[in-house]
Amino acid sequence: MVILFSLCTAFLHVAAQPSDVRCQNPLQPDAISSLLQKSSARYQGEAVSPHHIWVDEVSPASVAPSTASVNTATAVSAASVFTVAASVNAATTSSAASVTTATAPSDWSSRGLHKVVGKDGVLMISLASETYRFESSSSKLKAVGIYPTLFHGTDGRDWNVSQAYLDKAIAWDSTARQDKPGSKHARVVQALADSHRRALIAAQHRNYTWTAILEDDAIPIDEGMLPNWPDNFERIWEMLPKAARFVRLGYCNPGPRPDYTVQTFVEGQPFRITNWLGYLIDKPGNPARYFPGLCTTAYMVHKEFIPEVLKLFPCPASIDRCYLKFFDTTWEGQAGGLDGKGVEFLFNIETNKPVEKAYEDSKGLIFGVGVRQFGVLKQDWEALPNGTTQQITGEPDEYPPSGTAT
Repeated sequence: MVILFSLCTAFLHVAAQPSDVRCQNPLQPDAISSLLQKSSARYQGEAVSPHHIWVDEVSPASVAPSTASVNTATAVSAASVFTVAASVNAATTSSAASVTTATAPSDWSSRGLHKVVGKDGVLMISLASETYRFESSSSKLKAVGIYPTLFHGTDGRDWNVSQAYLDKAIAWDSTARQDKPGSKHARVVQALADSHRRALIAAQHRNYTWTAILEDDAIPIDEGMLPNWPDNFERIWEMLPKAARFVRLGYCNPGPRPDYTVQTFVEGQPFRITNWLGYLIDKPGNPARYFPGLCTTAYMVHKEFIPEVLKLFPCPASIDRCYLKFFDTTWEGQAGGLDGKGVEFLFNIETNKPVEKAYEDSKGLIFGVGVRQFGVLKQDWEALPNGTTQQITGEPDEYPPSGTAT
């Protein structure tokens, strides 16, 4: 997860016949295929339940694309458990990428959030070295009928990931950070932005209008709302304005001002839809303005809108600064005024929690004190406080060893 203020599959699809394990490289439109996954420049094969499938991936730097080779392994016992592993070559980078969907009740893919995005449409970004975070959060999301698909993120702490590759996600603005570009802290933030970029590209190549992208500490915001969560989500989703193209399920506001305003756009219980967020009163050094908040906890994006979002890369700074600029405002309040471009397409599905209650809820935390969280999902700072922001604020910085490829 990222908070700006401090320093800020084939996708899984069950084929009709388990023997139908053909894969297509998207670079080869004439290839025969019933299964397709594209994740950034990384191409993966699609799992035919109940098999494991490994796919050799084409390097994004390759001039001549080649057909992916597929090997199926021993079937697992539960048909609702999928795993895809791919060898990944991104620039000079070599890493593992996998997709996993947890075991679920028989009707889970037709209810709640999955009714909108499909069984494999909740992508949870998590590092291969930190899958305990995915396991912790996904176990809590099951209570509301959400079964996320593990989407392996880019690991900026791995010096084998080239700096040139990370610079495609964030090309640092000279005023964006105090960390030296190329340091571990800066690379971690770049890697998270790249993970979101890749997830967006993966979403663009799904056969669904909407895809949800979650960071790996996203959990239900209120345990008291667990009963009937899928039905409540479906009911409020039906009232979503047609103009919506970017829908947040979890966001935050770490600012110190108590007069943050969250205006209801569509009333509902226990969930509502909000649109205009910000400050209505001018204060010295902190003007009245549209300010939609920070954090990239959890959001949904419309397939037709993804090309517009991808134009943001390389970002000038962290991923939520990048989105903030896209919404036509800045942390410093230098642009936008009371109007912002985000009002036209950005909506939030959230509870009716008052701003004051959100602030009170944050007081007892070891990490995230004073950071107000909104939405129907939140970052699990109690169980998983060691996210990206904590890494860059609480861990010593490092620099690449001599001889590391750039």
